[in-house]
Amino acid sequence: MVVALDRVYSCQNGVLMSQIDDEVVLMSIEKGYYFNLDEVGSSIWNRLKDNPQSISQICSGLMKEYEVDEQTCLQETTDFFEELLQFNLINEYVPA
Repeated sequence: MVVALDRVYSCQNGVLMSQIDDEVVLMSIEKGYYFNLDEVGSSIWNRLKDNPQSISQICSGLMKEYEVDEQTCLQETTDFFEELLQFNLINEYVPA
């Protein structure tokens, strides 16, 4: 699945999460996979779990928190979202 900067994404239901220091460990109940997110990945996950957001919105916050330029942030966040989608950890947010 291809992600878009303006689409809004949210955490998938059925994903268990545990915060350990600056890192997040996820478990996909559906797939039975564990995922260990580094500090930046954890920051992204925590932003999504609190409020569905677009990649552009996520990058806006990340650029304030970390020393990263916009192009690098957008590319790396897009790549990360594609991986999260591949493992069914996030989904495109559709308001109820």
